[in-house]
This record gives sequence, structure tokens and C-alpha cells, in this order.
Amino acid sequence: MGSVQDAIDKGRAVEESGINASRNELQIVSLLDTIEHHKIDAAIGGARRDEEKAVPKNVLSHRDEFGQWDPKNQPPELWNIFTP
Repeated sequence: MGSVQDAIDKGRAVEESGINASRNELQIVSLLDTIEHHKIDAAIGGARRDEEKAVPKNVLSHRDEFGQWDPKNQPPELWNIFTP
């Protein structure tokens, strides 16, 4: 299991400081390191609808070898395929 603190301790991520500091961006480094370490081919995640309106529609999110997302390179939404 990866952790944000491990990424900070290894110098892979730099923690923000200040009144609006957040560790959210640091989670990306930990996630990508864990996926690489365990040689994971696919991952399933989730998000709350009230946080980002577009996220619940993003069922399959193809990524490149660097973990980057290209919104133009996405499969059609499942409910558009199966809904008459």
C-alpha cells in the first residue's frame, strides 16, 4: 500500500504549506507509485457526485503510461449504448 507520507519522505511529492494547503494533489503520486509497484492493469475508483458533477459519468477512464487522462480518447458512455 502506498501512502502520501511515504511519497513525501522519499522526495516524490512536496507538501504544500499555507492556509489553503491540501494533500489532494499528493495522492496522485502515491496512487501511480502503487499501481506501478503492483503492476496493476486496471483500477476502479469513485467520487461523490456533489464534489464534481462530471465524475460519475466517467465510468471508464483510459490513461497513458504516465497516468495522464485524455478526455477525447474515451469510450462512449455506457448508458448511451444500452438506453433505447
